[in-house]
Amino acid sequence: MSESTIREAWLKSKISSTFVDQSPDLEKPSLCLSLGGDGTLLAAARTFGTRGVPILSINLGSLGFIASNPAPGAHLLIEHYFQNRLASNQRHTLEVRLLRSGKMIAGGNVLNDVVISRGSLSRMIEMDLSVQGFEIGTLRADGLVISTPTGSTAYSFSTGGPIVQPELDGCILSPICPHSPSWRPIVLRGETAIQVGLRSSDEAFLTLDGQVGFPLHTADLVQVERSEKKITLLHEPDQNYFSLLRDKLKWASR
Repeated sequence: MSESTIREAWLKSKISSTFVDQSPDLEKPSLCLSLGGDGTLLAAARTFGTRGVPILSINLGSLGFIASNPAPGAHLLIEHYFQNRLASNQRHTLEVRLLRSGKMIAGGNVLNDVVISRGSLSRMIEMDLSVQGFEIGTLRADGLVISTPTGSTAYSFSTGGPIVQPELDGCILSPICPHSPSWRPIVLRGETAIQVGLRSSDEAFLTLDGQVGFPLHTADLVQVERSEKKITLLHEPDQNYFSLLRDKLKWASR
């Protein structure tokens, strides 16, 4: 299976993705083959992974921390799937709820991150943060990233957050350009319940996995907690996470 053939199949999958997303009641498949980069895999996780369907990714993107199976080895990878020779690991997800005037108006599950960020106006957002029902303070910043360990190499990493092994049960809070330098990324236990109250939110937005967004209003509440749903990713047994980090981040050459 050549890379050009894989890319052609990927383009066809992009054309049909709208139909798939609008048909959640389709019979549950035994496998989801994700052809693309991390963004494609995140969409697949939302549509199929949360239903318990294992995902086999073939990376056609530019980086690929989650979609980690390289395209040149796709033919062998698929052969190994049918021979039951692939390994699997389960990734934790977060459940998100957006409350307005006491009513839930939006929600979902994320594999990577929940982001509260400002819009086009260059104004800080004021957020009251609570952890396990305890108010820890008011954050004044350009935003906040609440990340899973899987998403620690995404937006959270860009804000200065730590890299966390994806199998760990945890959650990372990473402020985006905080007004006070005393705010730093925090790693929490996975079962920790987080609530963010919007004090001021001029053109602020809530974004789930960088793909689904909702405008925020003053006094909105964003609640985040560990979800019972996990995403199953398939890969070769000899794939090593630290080797992946070394290759993607060019640690060996810097």
